[in-house]
Amino acid sequence: MALIKCPDCEREISDKAKVCIHCGCPIVAENQANVFIKATLHPSNPYFNTGTKIGIYDSNNICISEVRPGNISSFRITQPTNIYAKFLQNGKNTESNIISLDPCVVNKLQAGYNIGWTNIRLTLNKIDFIDSD
Repeated sequence: MALIKCPDCEREISDKAKVCIHCGCPIVAENQANVFIKATLHPSNPYFNTGTKIGIYDSNNICISEVRPGNISSFRITQPTNIYAKFLQNGKNTESNIISLDPCVVNKLQAGYNIGWTNIRLTLNKIDFIDSD
């Protein structure tokens, strides 16, 4: 057994560990990473929080995951991947920015909203941690 550093908290853990015993971060094999996406709740429109699903798409326009506001979605990647988000229903035709994911690290993202006068735009942002609320 060898000791490695956790990619999140950088404390030493066993190279056989599946999760860090200190912070709970999933430990993944080389070139195979988890992606976690939390969809934030809409700040002023409760309908979006119950009636909307957000799809996560790869560069081939294939839906690889779905998430509702307030929930967390996860999936695995084995190669560098570009993703974007868009609403799956309600006739909304809005797409987020594109994010590049690295298969050698755990990717943590937040799907949020930019609210304008006449439209709502989805955004994807890399974040340091995902809270539980």
